Amino acid sequence: MIEEIDNRLLDFFGIPEKTIPANSLEALVRGILSQNTSDINRDRAFDRLKTLVPDFKDLFNTEQEEIEKAIKPAGLGRQRAERIKHLVGWLNEKYGNFNCDFLCDLEPNESFETLTSLPGIGVKTAAVFLLFVCGFDYFPVDTHIKRIFKRIGLFPSKFTAERIQLEISPY
Repeated sequence: MIEEIDNRLLDFFGIPEKTIPANSLEALVRGILSQNTSDINRDRAFDRLKTLVPDFKDLFNTEQEEIEKAIKPAGLGRQRAERIKHLVGWLNEKYGNFNCDFLCDLEPNESFETLTSLPGIGVKTAAVFLLFVCGFDYFPVDTHIKRIFKRIGLFPSKFTAERIQLEISPY
């Protein structure tokens, strides 16, 4: 049935043009900021963070409290600031830079596992990153998609969005 839905969507919309963001770290930070908030609040928080730290590699040396203040519109400032600091610290420690492009050079399932092993990056954020930054064939599942899949009988009512995401992963 998923193939049929995919085919119908392709017939109706065609194959969308892929536009890869220029900065993978910024895309991942935007993903962290988007969790459980509106696009408007995510964008406000992101813009304030960009004003504070125009080059995201400088997040490594930015005090967590300053990041918290900047991202306040997205909510959960302490947790998100902690996660962002952890992300840039991990990149610096493990790879010696502040770039996430290497994730697109890995096998998709390895990239997915690497992302979801980081605090604050769940399966939806990982799937969004891999789809829009790396161009991998992922279909991010949020609450709305979960509801639709359950209503049309693709998955049992007890399945979470995370479980559905893992079930439909092509890798």
